[in-house]
Amino acid sequence: MKNFNLATNKFFRKFIGFLIVAIANYYVIESVDTNLKVLMFLFANAFGVYFIMEYSSFGTDEWVSLDFRDDNQKIEDEYNRKRNLLEAAKENLILQVATGELSKRSAEERLDALIMLEHKMYVEPVLLNQQNDYV
Repeated sequence: MKNFNLATNKFFRKFIGFLIVAIANYYVIESVDTNLKVLMFLFANAFGVYFIMEYSSFGTDEWVSLDFRDDNQKIEDEYNRKRNLLEAAKENLILQVATGELSKRSAEERLDALIMLEHKMYVEPVLLNQQNDYV
């Protein structure tokens, strides 16, 4: 597997926070022997969990991705993704025309736009971040 996702930033913040609270509880639990200390211990845990949840809400929902592909593989995958999107757009256009959701004029305009995109993609390929070496 060359490309996979680990977790979101919110998840990592929650994990680290709960790990810190668990370690603190491990060291503090031995000194809790009176009712007042138990009450303070419970309030501290409740505040710690609340603080962790509030702090983690400022994280992002973007996944942390590890990508071990080389540059050529990335370009090829991007090209395949664009080709698949173009094919899906054509199929969606056919479906909308068949169900009567589109008029003839709007279907022709969309088809012209798809043909133009296909022409630019196949006839005049523009590869991402590729630099030509001139000698």
